[in-house]
Amino acid sequence: MSRIKKTRTSFKRIIITVLSIVLIAVTFCFGSVFYAKKRLAVLQEQQAATIRVYLENKTKRIKAHFLALLQAPPRQVSAVLKIAPLTEPSSPSREIRSLEGHQEGICVEGCLVFSPDGRLLASGSWDHTIKLWIVRTGNVLRTLKGHQDFVLSIAFSANGRLIASASADSTIKLWDVSTGKMLKTLTEGRTWVGAIAFHPNGQILAAEGFNHTIKLWKLSTGNVLKTLKGHQNIINAVTFSLDGKMLASGSADSTIKLWNVSTGALLKTLRGHIKDVLSIALSNDGELLASGGAASMIKLWHIQTDQAPSTFTFHKNWVLSVAFSPDGRILASGSHDHTIKFLDIRQGKVLRTLEGHENDVNSIAFSPNGRIFASGSRDKRIKLWE
Repeated sequence: MSRIKKTRTSFKRIIITVLSIVLIAVTFCFGSVFYAKKRLAVLQEQQAATIRVYLENKTKRIKAHFLALLQAPPRQVSAVLKIAPLTEPSSPSREIRSLEGHQEGICVEGCLVFSPDGRLLASGSWDHTIKLWIVRTGNVLRTLKGHQDFVLSIAFSANGRLIASASADSTIKLWDVSTGKMLKTLTEGRTWVGAIAFHPNGQILAAEGFNHTIKLWKLSTGNVLKTLKGHQNIINAVTFSLDGKMLASGSADSTIKLWNVSTGALLKTLRGHIKDVLSIALSNDGELLASGGAASMIKLWHIQTDQAPSTFTFHKNWVLSVAFSPDGRILASGSHDHTIKFLDIRQGKVLRTLEGHENDVNSIAFSPNGRIFASGSRDKRIKLWE
């Protein structure tokens, strides 16, 4: 009997010992898990802090790079690119290259622009992209992607280091031309942005805003300096005078307005179009403003005087884009009738009509030296002429 008691006692001790060992092991495991979780949380916090610092430094570097590009002086223009004196007005007469690559049409007015040195041509498209083309070869240098809807207007900065793009996705994006990287996004929020223009100083961008306004953005801060109010319908085109003192805007309310950039005051309203003003251009000397409209009409305004505008109706359909030659002698126009016409301003007669596009000629541009002319169409093609 005593032996049985002893056996039971020993068995109990063994069980107690085993249970104690198990309890100690479990406690150790739970302690290890708790410690591991705590250590993991510390490591995750340290990693998050490292990522935050990295992103903050990256943002600072991008901002510093962006500000450096804003302040950079213009690139030197080769002597070859300088405007040669002409004895008689001369318009492009032959197609030298057709550029293909966009998946949708080139957008209307302000979607073809040469770089200030004339080496690159930028194009904006309804395919949501901007392409940079090498003028000499016709090759695509790079494609800028980031917009979520139609690209509606583009512009080079005066120094050629930045390009701005406006879109139906309610944003304006600023890109580094040399790398193709997007550096900054300005958000309008409640409307598409259909027209933009760089101020000659490169520090201010004019853009269509909400409720038919024009906003002047200070690019270094991303803040709106002034909001210009007066139009009663969408803004189709904006452009600065060469000295940067005046801004012109054309609207679907059939008017053109001239604004004092410094004060934001409305200087003058030009009336005469019977339908939408779709495109405008200022001559380099600031004396003339050309406007194209939805009534197949072009008007030439002497904005420094009260002289009545000249009116031309040689297109058979809407005039979608107008552009002065750099020497101011020729006015080019692209139309819904698929043609491009060149007007001798002094003589008031058409010098030449170019045909070749299979759809609307939506955007046109002269190269800085006037020797190359570009046209972009709803047919997805860009043509270079000389």
